[in-house]
Amino acid sequence: MKRRGFWVRLAITAAVCGAIAVWQWGPQLSSPARGFVDLDTAVAADTKQGWEILTRPVHPGPYRRLPGGSVIGRSEKEGVNVRVRDATGAVLEDVQLKGNPDYEQTVVYLETLDSRQTMAVLKRSR
Repeated sequence: MKRRGFWVRLAITAAVCGAIAVWQWGPQLSSPARGFVDLDTAVAADTKQGWEILTRPVHPGPYRRLPGGSVIGRSEKEGVNVRVRDATGAVLEDVQLKGNPDYEQTVVYLETLDSRQTMAVLKRSR
């Protein structure tokens, strides 16, 4: 009989601890900010490969990285224009990457918590 009482008390304690955990941390788990991080975290994989931030995004974070390939700036003198467009095709941001023999450039597309699209320009020595 004493053994049964132990298991009942253990089950009640576990249920109470679980309820407290859900009450305290549950709202954070369902928060719309989940998956959004600061800029350094969003480009962490790039910085491990030698990239560093050249131009910060126009809109403040937190950010979620958008899928799709990055655009690599060419070393041509005229450079390349990179744009962020909305669903209608209107240009929201426009950056011209000018060729530089010392480093290459790439653009990382990001989304802010309020669903704005923006971009950051990264550079890496050649």
